[in-house]
Amino acid sequence: MLSELQSWIEETYRLEPEAPVADYLIDRAQLERHLDKDSPYRNAEEVLLLRGDAEDCEVGLFLHPKFGCEGTSVAEADTHGVMTALEGVSHLRLSLHRLKRSEGLTQLELELQAEVDKFLFLRLMPDELRRAEAKRHLLSEANLEGLSRENLDRYAAARRLAHRYCLHLEETYLAPRSFDGLYRELPKFYRMSHWQKLQAIGLP
Repeated sequence: MLSELQSWIEETYRLEPEAPVADYLIDRAQLERHLDKDSPYRNAEEVLLLRGDAEDCEVGLFLHPKFGCEGTSVAEADTHGVMTALEGVSHLRLSLHRLKRSEGLTQLELELQAEVDKFLFLRLMPDELRRAEAKRHLLSEANLEGLSRENLDRYAAARRLAHRYCLHLEETYLAPRSFDGLYRELPKFYRMSHWQKLQAIGLP
């Protein structure tokens, strides 16, 4: 599943292929060594760890083993498992893209891009049920138990921005089936900075 999701992101946004996502995976013990004892992320299903600066950054991705990400295909996995794995792959690929270019990256951007990726991936699938889930996903409440008010506000802002941008994609490209236009816009949006994205979408 991880290789499928990685290929989809790299093809959709015209990114140079990176090392397999599996090379960055860490287990629960490795994750916990880098987190405070009271961190809410100790019980999370997906966590991206970044330590260091652009020139010397350690990167690790934790995905809960219950999803069987390495031995399961997208077709075999349930939607929650696919979306959790896709969120992790999305976070990882955008981080690597920016690190290679020594460009800044905010947590809001990470969450915004992951929400857009999840919507698009479901919306473009041939499975009609999963296409319908794409729209429901952006309106559903995320499980954010234990997070600080600052983090809760950031996730809520990312959801609002993603919903607004995905409605634009739906109305402009997906509903009229203008896929050439869609695949021209997506790489441009991906490469925008934090403030360029806010200018394009509007403030949260």
